[in-house]
Amino acid sequence: MIITGDAFRFIVTDQLKACGVTALDILIEPAGRNTAPAAIAAALHLAAGDKLMLYRMRQTDGRHYSSGKWFARDGSATLLGTSDIVMTPRALTEIEGRKIPTAWHIAIPGLAFAVDCAPLNAKSWMGTSFPYWEGPISFGGSHSGLGYLEMTGY
Repeated sequence: MIITGDAFRFIVTDQLKACGVTALDILIEPAGRNTAPAAIAAALHLAAGDKLMLYRMRQTDGRHYSSGKWFARDGSATLLGTSDIVMTPRALTEIEGRKIPTAWHIAIPGLAFAVDCAPLNAKSWMGTSFPYWEGPISFGGSHSGLGYLEMTGY
């Protein structure tokens, strides 16, 4: 699932096509809500056919809440919680005076999954009234593939 604003839905669709990914669902946000200091959503399409959806919310006290779901090729799904998911920023990109974590290491030790994600365009900043970063990513490590990342609150 891809989450974006109405003004960017065609840009998102074009970016996904450019990296060979077809969005199964695009959720159009009616308005920014600014509900937390920082939120991250990632959709990863593994070359082997599995899929991984992740979400991380940074709490005001600096702790993280994470959730996700691993979809195997056979259609079975595994729910993931905060203790299952490790997300670590690897590189920052400076955009409009902000330092945005655009490259990430994502690990799910219980599934023998550990990848480094890199943006196809590190400057995919949406400078709207509620600014955010979103764009296609590639990843490699224990698994490889393409995906999409959205971050707010940075």
